[in-house]
Amino acid sequence: TKFLEATIKHQLEVVKEGLFDDDVSGTYTDCFPVQGSDRSYFLKRLNIRRVRGADHELVSASQIRDKGLYVPEGLGLVVIGSLPYLVFEHVSNAIDLSGIYGENEEERRRLNAAKQEHEPEIYRLLGGYVQNMFDCGVRDEDMALRNFMVEFGRGVERVFMVDFEKTTIQKGGLSELQRARTLEQFFELNVLSDERRGYFLEGYSQM
Repeated sequence: TKFLEATIKHQLEVVKEGLFDDDVSGTYTDCFPVQGSDRSYFLKRLNIRRVRGADHELVSASQIRDKGLYVPEGLGLVVIGSLPYLVFEHVSNAIDLSGIYGENEEERRRLNAAKQEHEPEIYRLLGGYVQNMFDCGVRDEDMALRNFMVEFGRGVERVFMVDFEKTTIQKGGLSELQRARTLEQFFELNVLSDERRGYFLEGYSQM
């Protein structure tokens, strides 16, 4: 009941504020945390035309976890008020690397400040994480910064991926050609400063 009430409340706010298009066709997808009775969840709204792809995201997340690489656990698909949502475990005290998503404005400001303070470490961890992805046979065609999150504890806890719509998983690691092409795609999607790019490549080369 608590889960449903929180989700419906969020939907009403989205409609009232006009925050996201109805077809979820823009760059940013409506994502938000919901507190349940005994745990919190992270909901990602789906384009109604892509509901059949929900299985792909959930299965991909499960397979990646099986390979020992951390991503949030995929829990299922719910439809509330005619709108479909993917449900994942919620990682608290975390923000995407583009700094867009957060539980509220105050939380976004706090986490973005922490992200800026720990920028070298975060981008080194991102580089290492991407290298681990490649070693595990995980390739993604939408490796935008908004699809990676950083979790904070006493410091930086970890960096991890949160979007699996364009993820493919193969047996064995990626070939050198696949790695090069995917990295090229990554740098085309994300215009990084020379410093950030350097930190990323440091982390990537150390794994």
